[in-house]
Amino acid sequence: MEENSKKRKISMLLKAFKYGFILLITSALCGFFYGVFAGAVLETMFFSVVIVGVFTAINFLLAFLVYVCYLIVRLFGKKSTAINYYFVYSMIFFLIFLPVFVIYRFSNIVIL
Repeated sequence: MEENSKKRKISMLLKAFKYGFILLITSALCGFFYGVFAGAVLETMFFSVVIVGVFTAINFLLAFLVYVCYLIVRLFGKKSTAINYYFVYSMIFFLIFLPVFVIYRFSNIVIL
């Protein structure tokens, strides 16, 4: 029983990483195609990834607040796996987009 639970958790983490990278690549491609028509490929591609990253960061903050409330309620015996899934997916998405913020901070790319 314990081994099945570990496999399920690992599977959930791998799915979250897969979906996060799909979102990262999709946002970069959208910015790339817009940049091809606008004439500034790198800036628009980077801007689209950064703006999606901002929304994932906001989502992670909300997921964190929900998870803290869930931990308080869980003291009284109420369990929910949906909140665990939401928090883990939000955290993984944030961790995938975090290097983009670091690169933006230390690069000379002007996106506005």
